[in-house]
Amino acid sequence: MRRADLALAYTLRVLCMTCLVLLFMIILLSVVNRFAAFMSMGWSDEIIELLFAWLVFLGAASLWRENSHFCVDLLKVRLAGTRSGRTLDLFLILLGLLFLGTFVFYSWLLLSNASDDSPVFAISKQYWYGVMPASGVVMMIYSLRDLWLWLKGSAATKGLQSPL
Repeated sequence: MRRADLALAYTLRVLCMTCLVLLFMIILLSVVNRFAAFMSMGWSDEIIELLFAWLVFLGAASLWRENSHFCVDLLKVRLAGTRSGRTLDLFLILLGLLFLGTFVFYSWLLLSNASDDSPVFAISKQYWYGVMPASGVVMMIYSLRDLWLWLKGSAATKGLQSPL
């Protein structure tokens, strides 16, 4: 299980870095093209939009895995190590699962109802929306891991070490 977790974490990071590098290259090309005007860049908005969507949602899943996403943790820090702190941890895990379940459900509806294509390349918009339920499922899996760790009595919210 640990090997699958590390492979997934590595894959998420590589995909995020790939999206970021491609975004940088396209935007750089677009800026240079404004001065040199050597080609039409009408296609770039479409690809930038696709890459940005994948970067955001895969990045969110990667951060969720390590519990590294932005949060206000004043109450959590103050209650750490107490019974109230454990109760708060459970509440946050369950609230996260509720949110993610709703997110996956509605993003799946969006994906399955998407019938339009992108204007330039005529790529199905499902490629834009497909990352949403996929990343939501990954985040749900890690929330279930946190719940399992909480039930076992360990500190579920510490997260795992990054493989990179």
